[in-house]
Amino acid sequence: MEYPTLAFRKLPREHTALDQGCLYWLAIEQESDIRRLARQFLAALPSTQSTTLIAANGMLDAILEPIPSDKGPNRLRLFDIALDAAPLAVRHLLIELKRCIKTKGSLVLMVLPESAWSAIEDDEAASWLRQLSRWLHKSHCTLVVMNHGLSTIFDQDPVRMNAYMAGFATMQRQQGSITYQVQFWRNSLGVSAARTYQLEWHKQSFVGRELGLLDKSALHAPDHDQFLIQRSALQDIPSLSARWLVFEQAETLFNRALNAKAATVILAVNENRQVESLARMARRLRNACGSAIKIVVRELNACLRHRDQQLLLVSGANLIIPARTPGEHFLMLINSIQGQLWFRPASDDMEALMARLQPPQVRGLLQPSEFLATLDQVYETASGDISHQLVELQISSSLKPAQCLGQLSIRRFGDIATMIDGKLYLFLFACSAEGLEAALGNICKLPWTSLFSQRQLFQHPEQLPREIFAHSELPEDTAEADPVEHELDSPLEQPARTDLSPRRITLKLNESHDDVFGTA
Repeated sequence: MEYPTLAFRKLPREHTALDQGCLYWLAIEQESDIRRLARQFLAALPSTQSTTLIAANGMLDAILEPIPSDKGPNRLRLFDIALDAAPLAVRHLLIELKRCIKTKGSLVLMVLPESAWSAIEDDEAASWLRQLSRWLHKSHCTLVVMNHGLSTIFDQDPVRMNAYMAGFATMQRQQGSITYQVQFWRNSLGVSAARTYQLEWHKQSFVGRELGLLDKSALHAPDHDQFLIQRSALQDIPSLSARWLVFEQAETLFNRALNAKAATVILAVNENRQVESLARMARRLRNACGSAIKIVVRELNACLRHRDQQLLLVSGANLIIPARTPGEHFLMLINSIQGQLWFRPASDDMEALMARLQPPQVRGLLQPSEFLATLDQVYETASGDISHQLVELQISSSLKPAQCLGQLSIRRFGDIATMIDGKLYLFLFACSAEGLEAALGNICKLPWTSLFSQRQLFQHPEQLPREIFAHSELPEDTAEADPVEHELDSPLEQPARTDLSPRRITLKLNESHDDVFGTA
């Protein structure tokens, strides 16, 4: 018998197949992943499958438009729910399903934001799920819920809630990969629990591979205690023993390391222009040598930004050692990663990886609609490689908007701002949560607390008042107040200057200091 599945490629059918009369729940962190998974799922359904799609916040078009006309069910019933009406629709879901689902063997896909479940109180969630699951079983109707957000209505008592569902899984972005965790899954092919997969989006579908126990035989390879190091990375540390092989050039070291099985490879970086070539080396080493090789990058000068660090880590590095780390601490850190296995995905598509980490070539003050479109573009292609900060700042009541903008200096590409109703919305590309205070200090010429009275952080653009953004414009008095200041990052871009040389001046004894230097 052919069962409908979630249509993941290279995942076992028993972990993705759906039985009639059951409820399957997927909690998905990122909205773009929900759209892709819903699209993939619908496109793979048989043409004869009676299917209903329920979505909120205008998601229907985003899901359906890319599906080819010859894919999926011949007939698809559509229900679009207004965002503010979603909690009420969820509360009365069973009543609505009884009213509109009359065909046995029907399949219903619900794509809703996390806020839609706010109408279900903790103490009534079990009763709500129990009644829903009984009706689904009686009607031979399969319900698949794709929830935008990892929090669910059954967080309080997962064991009890799981009794009313046939499957629960989560999908989230972590350090350059999409992690799909099957908490439990039940169908006619069997029962599964606690399975984890890594996914990649390839040719309009998610492709998975399981993260099981890796082969640890490489840990006992003959070179497991060998160190291949670039001489500049030693700095003031002498070669410690015959196990330490020192190479003058990174390229020579790289060619030697291609045959390693479990050795430690230590590369040096002294300027961020070297990062992309080092990332390519790390990725090739990781793909060629496997998970047991240890790749370390030692920073000789403080040159790595957040984006640079994440690019190296996602590309295959186990460890980045900051500049000015004392020699004894350097050796202690090297010792701490011995026996470590690298679990991140090792894709060959370096160009796609670097494109994800490249900031949009725009900065400064934008119209609200342009600001939102730029954010959507960034988050659409994000995969957890780097973190960004999205901040709402309430402008102090003592300042006019133009005065506030005059105290901002936005220099980096990817850092953008807009202003609506006395609030500044600021997006900082490749900025960690720990670095937000420092970033605000760099952007604001005065202390940011003197310019703004309140601060609120958003995890995703979907939390913004999108309708307001779509119909707002910058205040007129801010049209000429552009907070962009040009930044010259490369020495090659510095303007030419005339070198100064000392010139002898003879002073007469009767000249006073005031005559020479001017009076105070």
